[in-house]
Amino acid sequence: MLTSELDHWIDELRRRRWSFYYFPNRHAPEIVAAVWLWHECADVILLYREDKMVAFRTPDVGDPLCPEWVTAFYGTDDQTTTVWVIRWALGLPEPGTDQESHYVHLMSAPASCRVERARPMVHRPGVQA
Repeated sequence: MLTSELDHWIDELRRRRWSFYYFPNRHAPEIVAAVWLWHECADVILLYREDKMVAFRTPDVGDPLCPEWVTAFYGTDDQTTTVWVIRWALGLPEPGTDQESHYVHLMSAPASCRVERARPMVHRPGVQA
């Protein structure tokens, strides 16, 4: 039952056109990230396992998968509540609204908000590292 409910909410993210990233690859992901970019921030959901998921809003739009700061955070290690992480993220108020100003506050990003270990290496020809 839970898997079908989780699948339903992941399908809802796709329907709303969130971008998906798979680490290390799409065929055998260890982490699945869903990202919604606003002009001044990003909403991110990281699914580590069916029973571990986090969601957050970050002002670090340059690299929302490795933020230094978040303005809202919600996470769980409980299989019965992972769907609430997605529902929480979808319920975040639009940035810049009065509702958002009552809801968010700047804090250091928890380690679970970073996907550093699975980041691909970028090589640019002609540039020495």
